[in-house]
Amino acid sequence: MLQPAIRFIAAKSKTQGASIQLLCHVKPGVSAKREGIAAVTDEGIELCVSAQAREGEANKAVREMIAGVR
Repeated sequence: MLQPAIRFIAAKSKTQGASIQLLCHVKPGVSAKREGIAAVTDEGIELCVSAQAREGEANKAVREMIAGVR
């Protein structure tokens, strides 16, 4: 059974907050012109970042991209 691309996880207690789980497929090292969210499907969210996949650079770029979504 496939998990949905975006899933809400309820809090287990009053002191613990709820969370959202995002299933992402990241394409690092793309041109800056292609950077962004490429697709959102039932299988996942496709993200393109220009940062390289080394020393956490691409992961940081993904966090910043998702944080900036409005």
